[in-house]
Amino acid sequence: MGNYAELINYFNSLFEGLKKEFYSQRGEGTRFRTLLIGVDHFAEKLKTIEEKDEDKFFTTLCEEIRKIGIAESVNISVGPLQTFEYFPIKGSLVSAKVRNCIHYSVDKKLVNEKVPPVVFCPLANIIMYFAMSRFEGPRIESELVSVDISEKECMIKIAVISENAGEG
Repeated sequence: MGNYAELINYFNSLFEGLKKEFYSQRGEGTRFRTLLIGVDHFAEKLKTIEEKDEDKFFTTLCEEIRKIGIAESVNISVGPLQTFEYFPIKGSLVSAKVRNCIHYSVDKKLVNEKVPPVVFCPLANIIMYFAMSRFEGPRIESELVSVDISEKECMIKIAVISENAGEG
């Protein structure tokens, strides 16, 4: 069928063009319209992860992402969500350190063109989708907080809000 690396470059060029065009039309609002892009393909494969322990679950998810070939390595950690005095929320901050993501070249180039990576990150979507399934509570919501790009590495931060303590 051809050179695998060339196919990846071709699909990344398509991805780059679509992402850039969508952002030019919708701006920051793009991120709210693209939360499930990238999830469908992997949801079936990854839903078989049955680990109940949170740490083991995320370790297994990282390994599966690596095996699939989306990134060379992914390390996920879960910590407390920062609380604010006048906005009492409860939740967790899911942080993912990603090395050599298949889409890295696209995001690196678009950041230089002022298109923020937080707008549309398929790997962040996958992690957010599965992170939401791991937390229990009356109302679970998530928000992609940031995607910071450095040399061949990205840091993804996702807030999983399990409860607004001020509601009731």
